[in-house]
Amino acid sequence: MYGAALFRLRERDFDDITHAGGVSPAWPLKYRDFAPYYDAAEALFHVHGARGEDPTEPPSAKPYPYPAVKHEPKVAELSDKLKSIGLKPFYLPLGILLDQNEDGFAIPTSTCIRCSAFDGFPCLLNGKADAQVICIDPMLAKHDNVTLLTNVNVTKLGTNASGRRVDCVHVERNGVQETYSAGTVVVACGALSSALLLLCSANERHPNGLANGSDHCAI
Repeated sequence: MYGAALFRLRERDFDDITHAGGVSPAWPLKYRDFAPYYDAAEALFHVHGARGEDPTEPPSAKPYPYPAVKHEPKVAELSDKLKSIGLKPFYLPLGILLDQNEDGFAIPTSTCIRCSAFDGFPCLLNGKADAQVICIDPMLAKHDNVTLLTNVNVTKLGTNASGRRVDCVHVERNGVQETYSAGTVVVACGALSSALLLLCSANERHPNGLANGSDHCAI
C-alpha cells in the first residue's frame, strides 16, 4: 500500500552507475533539470519534511511546503538515541493531507487524523496525498470530457501506416476486445510494464516490438 514517502532522486542517480549486472548509462538530463518540477510536485502532493537533516538529499531552492510530521513518542526517543551516538536520523518526506499542531496532533480541520493504520493500509478518509486523491479524483469531478475506465487490460499499441507514430490502443475490457484511437497516446505503466507493453506491440514493421529499432526499449 502507498506509504506516502516521497523522496527525490539524488544527483548521482542521473549519472553512470556500475552494478553487478553491468553499467546503467547516464540520463540525458540531470537532477538540475528536474529540480523545479520536484518543487512543484512537492507542493502539489503536500509533502511534509525538513530540509537539511538528510545528509544525502540533493539541493533545493525551496523548503518543504509543509513542516515535518512530528515523531511518535517512541520514534522520537529512538531518534534522540541515534543522534547521541553520532548518527543522523531525519524526518521522511511524507505526502499527506495533515494539518498538525505543535505537539504533532491533527487539528479538527485536518483530513488525516493520524490513526494507527496509516502505513500499509488504505486510508478511508483519503488522507494520503497520492495520485488518485490529488490528481485523478479532482480531474474527474471538474472535467466532463475525462473518462476513467477500470477492469481494462491494455494488450498492445497500434501505429499509423508509416509505423512511426502510435495512434491507437488495443484493450480487453470485461472479456471484450476494444480499440481506442487518439492523436496522442501516453504510456505510463511503470518501468517494467511500459517496456513489456512496447515489446508486446510487435507488428510487420516492428517484429521485435515498438521502440526496439534503436536497440533500446524506450519508455
